[in-house]
Amino acid sequence: AMAELSGSSKSSRLRELQVQTRTYFGEARRLQALLDYSKQQKDGALAVLQQAHDEEMAAVQQQLQVLRSQSAALDDELGRWMDENDQLRDLVQGLERRLASRAPKEREAKAKERAQREAWQADVERRLRAEHHQHIKEVQEQQLMQVEEEQRALEAERARAKRLELQSKKSAAALAEAQAQLRRLEGKEPKPHTSAEAAAPGGAATPAVAAN
Repeated sequence: AMAELSGSSKSSRLRELQVQTRTYFGEARRLQALLDYSKQQKDGALAVLQQAHDEEMAAVQQQLQVLRSQSAALDDELGRWMDENDQLRDLVQGLERRLASRAPKEREAKAKERAQREAWQADVERRLRAEHHQHIKEVQEQQLMQVEEEQRALEAERARAKRLELQSKKSAAALAEAQAQLRRLEGKEPKPHTSAEAAAPGGAATPAVAAN
């Protein structure tokens, strides 16, 4: 009777260990699937980030090329205005030489007219230069804003990738713990008893325990 009770207890413990083993096997499979999913999410996020960054950088480079072309056109226009201004200055100087022999009043009137003309020319040149510099400043500010937006988007995606990586590490740690617990359970599992080992001291064999 004691042998039967002992065999029944061991059989119950064996069933408990088998249930725990199946439970830990299921948990290990679930953690492995979670780890694989986290890795796929991380790789996918990084790939999408890199592709978006490359596309946006290409668009920025194209915009920069267009802005450079516009800046070159403005430089050409400014140079043309300056050439015209030089021609007008030469013309004025020629007229001044012609009027040098005329009456003082007429020379004063011409001098005043010349001063007004030169002031107008200087104002036009100053306004053109100011508009050109303002345009260049606006282009630079726009480029800087685009670069800063790119940096913020990149930092956000990197933070998301770090979170995914941390989740993957936690899943891997949980999986390793489950596998270690499973190995410990497998090491504690008792070996099945034969009918000879379960024999009574009097020589009579005890009935074999039915397997589940």
